[in-house]
Amino acid sequence: MQTVPIVSPDPSKIVYNSMKTVTVPVSTLETLIEGLQSAVNVCYDVDSKEQQTEKSYPYAVGFSTVTMKWIIKDLQQLAETV
Repeated sequence: MQTVPIVSPDPSKIVYNSMKTVTVPVSTLETLIEGLQSAVNVCYDVDSKEQQTEKSYPYAVGFSTVTMKWIIKDLQQLAETV
């Protein structure tokens, strides 16, 4: 497949038609990153001896799964804007 340069608004950049880009507000990226960090932190904080629900394995799995699904949904929505 041959790629053909496309004129870019920024002359210092060469854009090829084989790669599409998405403009994402920094706040959106920060929210996605914070969600992933929260999920990782919940997993790190698991303590099988702790009685608190928030420290249990089932809670960590549930929290992380919901967080990852939410982030996937947001990323899919961003990809659809292309």
